[in-house]
Parts: sequence; C-alpha cells; structure tokens
Amino acid sequence: MKETYSELNEAQQIIYTPSMIGRAFPDFEFGDISGIYRVGTKCVVLRNDGFEWSYPAEDIKKAYRNFIGREVSFFDYLGPDYRGPIPWAHKSNTFVLLKGLHYSSKDSYQKPEAQMQRLWIDSFNNLKTIQELTAVIENSNDDDSDEAILPDTKEALGHVMTPNHHCSCQAFQKQLKNLDAFKEEFSEDYQPTCKHLVWYKLFREFQTKRTELIDNLPGGEKNNVAVWFYTPMTNGSTSPYGTFQIWWTRDGLYSKDINSWKKYKSLTQYDAWKYLFKMIDTGFIPYEGSLYPKIKQLHEKSIT
Repeated sequence: MKETYSELNEAQQIIYTPSMIGRAFPDFEFGDISGIYRVGTKCVVLRNDGFEWSYPAEDIKKAYRNFIGREVSFFDYLGPDYRGPIPWAHKSNTFVLLKGLHYSSKDSYQKPEAQMQRLWIDSFNNLKTIQELTAVIENSNDDDSDEAILPDTKEALGHVMTPNHHCSCQAFQKQLKNLDAFKEEFSEDYQPTCKHLVWYKLFREFQTKRTELIDNLPGGEKNNVAVWFYTPMTNGSTSPYGTFQIWWTRDGLYSKDINSWKKYKSLTQYDAWKYLFKMIDTGFIPYEGSLYPKIKQLHEKSIT
C-alpha cells in the first residue's frame, strides 16, 4: 500500500523546515527544494530534479524541541548595565525581558535598538496594557526564524513574559496559536516553550542560590568572593566570542591587599552560566566587577 504524501499543517510547517532538518542531519543539503511532506513516520524532501530524500520525523521533532528550549548565553537577555528582568506593575508575575543588545559586540551599545532600550528602561510601567507594552518592545520578525539564513532586519527590544507559562516572542506565540496541532504531533501534554523562558528559569535559579549562599554564611562572613567582568567581542576580531573574566580572593571584597586577588583563566560568554553556578557551588559569592573600582582597575591593567 502506497503511503500518502500529506501536506504539512501549521505546526508541521514550523517543525519540518530546512533549517530544522539541517540541525537534525548535518549532511542535509539546503536549496533546490520543491516541497516538504510527511509520509507516515518520515519527513520527505522533494528536490527540483525529481529526487526525494526521507528523514525520520522523530529526529527532526527532537531537534525542534532541543532548539526551541535551548540554553543561551547569560548576556543574551540582560539590559543596559547588566540589568535583569523588569517587573511590570500592571500584572502580577509579569516581566519585561530585555534583549542583550549591549553585549553582542564592543560597539553594539550604539545601535538604535540599544539606545531605545536605555530610553525606555525606566518607562515600561507607564504602559498600562499588554498591547501597548508589546507594541513598544516587540517586532514583527520571528525571534527564531524558520530559516537561519534570513536576516533579522529589525531588532526587538525584548519580550514580555510570565515565568514557566507565557512569552510574547513569535516562537512561543506560533506554538500557542497552533497548540492542538503541536499536541497531535508530539503528545497531549505538550506545552509551548522558548529560549526566553529557559533563560529566565536559569537566572532565577542563579539569584536564589546566590542569596542562599549569603544567608547561610556563618556569622555573615563574606571572605570568599569572586568578581566577574565581561568584554564583548570586537567587530573584525579573529575571535567571535566575548571574554568572561573572573577574579577571586579569600580576603573579602574590600581586602586592602590588592595582591590577594587572583585572576582565573579566560573564558567566553558561553561559559558564564557554568562558572556563575560553579562560584556559588564552591562557596564564592559572585559580584559584577564594574561596581568595584579597585578591582576594575586591576582587571583593566591586566589586559593592556
């Protein structure tokens, strides 16, 4: 019995894209595609030359789940001056999550969207409806576009989110809009997610663990401390990564002996989550370094 070539429904059109097939199968060849279909348990790609290639649908679905719920850099959703999620006063448990536009490169703070963030950062609570708020910070482009090769011509300032439940980003909204079809494709307990919800969960876990470490110190002593500095990548540099640098001491944040501070090995922005948690797990309280002039001077001197 010949299997039927099924046209993709709305959820499947989001899942079975060339970019997602490429994530599941690195040898996938982009371009020259006349159509993508579901045939039983397979995803079939028809080429303009008449050839067809089939791929296990489950592998592509797994790639989609991994991609849509991926962990991104600590700096991807921090506002100016490393500001975290901003509580929105007009709805409980609702936050403005700013995109890390200031940290993508050394000069990215000059971008129009970054300047808009600085302009609006203390004014979001002047907007009293979700519609007004999302109109200011969102854009019409998908934050996770179907095709990695498509340029994002206009940056969003950020997103409006409710932890564990909802995000205004297009990636989440597409799942929500087609939830029945997503449940049919995955399972009845399928729930939309996105990288913003994943980021926020990690951020809150970090804050909670840091607070618990401080609260549980014997006698309130804060001798074991570490400070971190981040330097975004420079456009045109041979390295595509920013530098995440840690300094530490066992003599307290305001140690009079500057030589008590030790420099840790150089890391990148993609190491930040791991080492922020590692600092706490080893009993060191992490601090953002630019707030401490003496240590900042020591750091800057070490990189000149």
